[in-house]
Amino acid sequence: MGTSINSDRTIKVHGHLENEDVNFITGMFVEAAIFVDSNKKIAMPKSATLKNDTHYFALVLKEEKNETLYLEKVLLEVGTTNEDCIEILNPEVLKNKSFIKKGISLFSEI
Repeated sequence: MGTSINSDRTIKVHGHLENEDVNFITGMFVEAAIFVDSNKKIAMPKSATLKNDTHYFALVLKEEKNETLYLEKVLLEVGTTNEDCIEILNPEVLKNKSFIKKGISLFSEI
């Protein structure tokens, strides 16, 4: 199954048929059911993270003084990732804090 939804709200899926004796031709359709995990998880854009060899970090606002932002690098425990997003397993390190989402934008919604 693909990891991202296309702009036309479709996703690429590769499947295998139980009955392989059927010969398909172009234009034929298959009715199928797709079962997915329905667990809710907390994620953030990859653009909001820094990555070194094996670890991911977020830049959290520590202090703002005289129009200067002082940031702290916070270690993130990560789970599943795709092209754009990354699952955060320790969201408590970001709770009620502002962090860099992309460029100079501050973001806080966890």
